[in-house]
Amino acid sequence: MNNDNNTQTERARRVRTGFTLLELLVVLVIMGILAGVVTLNLVGAADRAREQTTRTSMETIKGGLTTYRFNYGLYPETGDLDALKRENIIVKDFTDAWGSPLEYYSPTQNAAYELISLGADRTYGTEDDIIIYPDTDD
Repeated sequence: MNNDNNTQTERARRVRTGFTLLELLVVLVIMGILAGVVTLNLVGAADRAREQTTRTSMETIKGGLTTYRFNYGLYPETGDLDALKRENIIVKDFTDAWGSPLEYYSPTQNAAYELISLGADRTYGTEDDIIIYPDTDD
């Protein structure tokens, strides 16, 4: 009888030491949800970083365009951002963070110039486009 009692106690110990299949599935589902949330946040952060990098680069070019205007009395002609390189005002490439060339138009109906990045989708007229105009006192 004592031996029978020990066997039952031993069985009860073995049963309590492991996780059930349901517990493991719940943990895996929670880990999957967390991984999905983290992935979505990282992807969004990369896009926001590219957008901010492009805006910063475009503001630098805007400063170069202002310098060019002060030196020569007018902005470079449409498509001629390379004039900033020729005059050693800016030495970098004129591309956005997605690797597409920036578009430059001068003059336009709305402003003395427009500096445009087509954004991640590389399509004009969509909500991810970034457009920089000269300051009003330029």
